[in-house]
Amino acid sequence: MYDNIQIDELFTIADLETLKVISDPLRMRILDATGLANQLGELRTVKQLAAELETEPARLYYHVNLLEKHGLLKVGETQVVSGIIEKHYQVAALSITIDRDLFAAGAGHDEKSEAVMALLDSTLDAVRADMLRLVRAIGEDEAAAARFSGKRGQITRENARLSPAQAEAFNERLLALMNEFRKMSAPEGEESSVYGLTFVFNPILGDNPPAAEIKISEN
Repeated sequence: MYDNIQIDELFTIADLETLKVISDPLRMRILDATGLANQLGELRTVKQLAAELETEPARLYYHVNLLEKHGLLKVGETQVVSGIIEKHYQVAALSITIDRDLFAAGAGHDEKSEAVMALLDSTLDAVRADMLRLVRAIGEDEAAAARFSGKRGQITRENARLSPAQAEAFNERLLALMNEFRKMSAPEGEESSVYGLTFVFNPILGDNPPAAEIKISEN
């Protein structure tokens, strides 16, 4: 247990290469797993991450090194194990954002668009994989079905017509809620599960976008 893990509130992506680095599903899973460990006051080695992500350490070294090179992962501690320096990692920041100036200059528009779409794809792929694992577990494992019985979850899509001021105010409330969620942690000793929260809040092009309401919940 580490009581002095210092993690910045925000990491701003200001170059296209870093945006491309994070636009990878496996690297996002590495950041997620490391961040969850940091919440518990723990650091993570590549071997520990490999065990948690159910893959081989050799597959992760390249990705972890890239994340470290671009400042998304930091070395919180090193230890010498059998004559080899072993790095223990932490995330650089609790939240990641993209600098708007990145889209105003530099690389061509198509290259930037592709990087952003890759990031969106990897984010949605991670959510899809989480949901698929949950659905399969509940359907195939009686113990998992009993464990999650009565637990609430929700998928929702809504459209609303907002003024710029309303949109800005609502976005600030969403960010505050995400920040609150990020800092939550179950009391020690209580049964707990990892919950995921993903939201996309964006203007929809077109004067009359179709209304949409899709809700899935379990009571």
